[in-house]
Amino acid sequence: MTDNLTWIKGKQILTFGTRITRRSIEFTDTRDHDGSFSYTGVMTQNPASSSGTGDAFADWMLGYPASAIRGNPATWWGGIGTYWHFYAQTIGRSLIR
Repeated sequence: MTDNLTWIKGKQILTFGTRITRRSIEFTDTRDHDGSFSYTGVMTQNPASSSGTGDAFADWMLGYPASAIRGNPATWWGGIGTYWHFYAQTIGRSLIR
């Protein structure tokens, strides 16, 4: 909400104003919520000659990840706040032409 008031009295111009903002800010951490799976081709490689013979996509199709990390629920943090801003300004009319 924003509100302003201008008051002219004699040679003075007075201006007042306020702005009130209600905010609800929530953040989450950067954890991997669903878990993470890595497919490298290590599960489908040729045991006799393992150098570069596996296929990561084949590992994925078979459901054999090379490594897996369990997902964690998000940690939410932040807060709710009301922010108040005020101002007042005076101007002499002799300065205004």
